[in-house]
Amino acid sequence: MNKLKLVKIPGVAVLLIVTAALFWYFGTQPRLINLDSSTAQEVKAALARAYSVMALVACGPDTNVRLLDTVFVDTRDYRLSSAQLAGVTKIFGLEAAKNAGYLTTLKAYHLSMRGYQGNASANAFGNTSPTPRPYVYCPNPLPETKLTYESIAVSKDTAVVRYDDGPALQEAILALVDRRWFVSSIRAIWAHY
Repeated sequence: MNKLKLVKIPGVAVLLIVTAALFWYFGTQPRLINLDSSTAQEVKAALARAYSVMALVACGPDTNVRLLDTVFVDTRDYRLSSAQLAGVTKIFGLEAAKNAGYLTTLKAYHLSMRGYQGNASANAFGNTSPTPRPYVYCPNPLPETKLTYESIAVSKDTAVVRYDDGPALQEAILALVDRRWFVSSIRAIWAHY
């Protein structure tokens, strides 16, 4: 009868394996940084630019939605809701929806608010069928959104930011692309108006 032989692993080897796993895990997790650090200032500036661009695109129905490319990015980890998937599919088609992220979702939203209905061609990213007026309330000049930061956690190429934009506590995820921060998602945590 064959007996199963157990391999004994010395305690030091187990300790090294556990230590390596912990270093890997904690090395990939975002760590809180000082809100006044240079990295935090870069992240804050990117988020402030994103809010300015969102206001410009929403308030200027003739503004090219490609302007969103300057501050937002699609990432593989962003998961569209069923409503977002339906909206992106309606505007850009099923193939584009399969690889869509936050940026593509924002473009589809703004194009649909302008009345665009069909499977978008290359021109559809621009000024297609704009409505004659903005679809949100737009004071002139546009005020700068005041963001109050709660925390910023950064890993190698990702930043997670908790902040208040006035009506809600938000969480934004930013991705570092070519040494520049881009917003890859924003979600409301708690609306308080």
